Amino acid sequence: MAELISLQSDVAACSARPDSIPEAKGIVIVDAQSDADVCHAGKLIKERNGLRVTAGCAGFAAALPALLGLQKKEEKCAQPLLTGGLFVLCGSVNPITQQQLSFGEQHGFTRRHIQPEEKLRLDYFDTQAGRDTLAAWRRASREEPWMILDANDSRDDNLESAAYAAEHGLSTEDVRQRVSGVLGRILPELLSGLRDRNLLITGGDTLLQCMNAMRVWDMESLTEVFPGVVLSRFQAEGAARYVITKSGGFGETTLLCDLKKLIEEQALNSGETA
Repeated sequence: MAELISLQSDVAACSARPDSIPEAKGIVIVDAQSDADVCHAGKLIKERNGLRVTAGCAGFAAALPALLGLQKKEEKCAQPLLTGGLFVLCGSVNPITQQQLSFGEQHGFTRRHIQPEEKLRLDYFDTQAGRDTLAAWRRASREEPWMILDANDSRDDNLESAAYAAEHGLSTEDVRQRVSGVLGRILPELLSGLRDRNLLITGGDTLLQCMNAMRVWDMESLTEVFPGVVLSRFQAEGAARYVITKSGGFGETTLLCDLKKLIEEQALNSGETA
């Protein structure tokens, strides 16, 4: 990692173990292998007044509040009533997210994978095959209240997409932009007129493209449904819509089923059906 950073920056970079962090100028990359390593390294860095500019994994983010002395507020905003099912749009390749999707598929969610040509060919949805695919997804989104549309291949390794990208001379950045762009384009069409469906969107690029496509410029964060899993509200088609967002590495394996249970219980208590 230090060598990679050195190729991209003039700032000195070095690697270190959590128990032997040097007092060096520049960028220090700490090789932590456990939560204990992360906490120990964080304490050493804090003692040296080094927590001014940091970057890291979700585990480091979880340790930061205690290191910085931040107090957790116990009061929570009132959670709005969520009924009508959950439409999951996944643009993340994170293995934790994939485990969540697989568990959800095994416990009541219908899962559809977007094929390499569908997500990487710019004009695919302008073809008859593309229009037919979109129509099938639109029907499914109305008939199936618990649905996952996954931008990953049906196999976890995404080798089919990699082969398609290589065949068509697409870089990693090309793939990232095309996938998020396609998801942003199709989501408004799938949800148009379907106002009672809650959303779960994973992947920051995917969320941005989806909101841009729906011409949503303001989003109000309401509450943390589960740790790192945030519920927000926005306006679309003249009505309030709810979207749940998370980083790829956040959430338990059972996340989708936990959300499904929450929505079903709220629907039951309100006299509605999901």
